[in-house]
Amino acid sequence: MQKIVFFFFFLTQFVFANTSPGLLIPKSAGNNVALSRLHTRLFCRDYSLRSIKWNDAVLPENNSEKDADSPHFAAEVVSKQIIVGGATGALLGLLGGVVGVALVTASQPDDGWAALSGFVIGGYSGLVVGNIGGVYIAGRSQKMHGSLWATVAGGAAGVLSGIGIVSLTGAGFGMFALPLLGATIGFNLSI
Repeated sequence: MQKIVFFFFFLTQFVFANTSPGLLIPKSAGNNVALSRLHTRLFCRDYSLRSIKWNDAVLPENNSEKDADSPHFAAEVVSKQIIVGGATGALLGLLGGVVGVALVTASQPDDGWAALSGFVIGGYSGLVVGNIGGVYIAGRSQKMHGSLWATVAGGAAGVLSGIGIVSLTGAGFGMFALPLLGATIGFNLSI
């Protein structure tokens, strides 16, 4: 787990080391507070290799009573959300695929293509539900006060984006990765 956290930190440091907030978020984008908050949380805070936590600077729009007892945004929380969400999505995806095959073969026992479509639809549904649930549970276990509905909305946006990418480019990886990333972003923006 610690190696994954180090990898995440070094990757973001390598990619965004010399990036100023104004480069990715133009100064004219003042109306897009959520995007600005996400960018600041992910890329504009100093971190220590000893503690592996973001410093305690809190943005003014993020000060509230609900944040008084919650830990500050940390890459440990995000990496745990991605790992738990991915693992939960994989397990529920497999379970959903098996249930999908069982449902289809109960009505059409001799049709192999129908069984495959049952596995794909059931598996993808289980993957998405598992991703969203895993991200939410991992965030709440770290005493973060993110919204379930924001996590669901982020996961749904990831599903729609993934389907759009597949239909435009034919690259299927986004269809599996974007629900997890969307749910993670949705949860962390609602903190």
